[in-house]
Amino acid sequence: MHQSWENTVLGHLKIYGKTLVVEVNSANRARRIRDEIENRLGSQATHVGTETEAPEQMLKQARQRKALRGAEEEIDQDSLLRDPEIRRQIEAKVQKQVEGWIHTKVPALGGRTPLQAVADSEGREMVEALLQGWERQNELPGSASIVRPDINALRRLLNLPVKTESPMK
Repeated sequence: MHQSWENTVLGHLKIYGKTLVVEVNSANRARRIRDEIENRLGSQATHVGTETEAPEQMLKQARQRKALRGAEEEIDQDSLLRDPEIRRQIEAKVQKQVEGWIHTKVPALGGRTPLQAVADSEGREMVEALLQGWERQNELPGSASIVRPDINALRRLLNLPVKTESPMK
């Protein structure tokens, strides 16, 4: 699980009448959920079988389902992000993940975290270069569905100078 995530999906349970179908993405999770079901339901549940699908087969089926759905059933991300509450929640999640980066070991920083790297001038320069690259990426035009993190928030967390907005923006 990613450090900034509050939870993660272990699998999907689907109930059809008296039938329970469990979908997971690993053998470990399959064993774990089967044990949990058997512990909770005991003799009231009978394991009928386990099916394993190759990732290639799953991708092929997903493409087929998408083609069958049609454009009218697809979720329009742009319209979702026009809802101020949904956009605020997504921006907050993205910002939390981005801010978690300062505690992540980065190969470009010699395996140090950005927080560790800013302790010396060479590391500070390298972190600054990474942040500037991120800012340039954020300047590229995009649709309303692009959530852009606040890089200045990272600068504040790292005690680096905060960039001021250019007057043309």
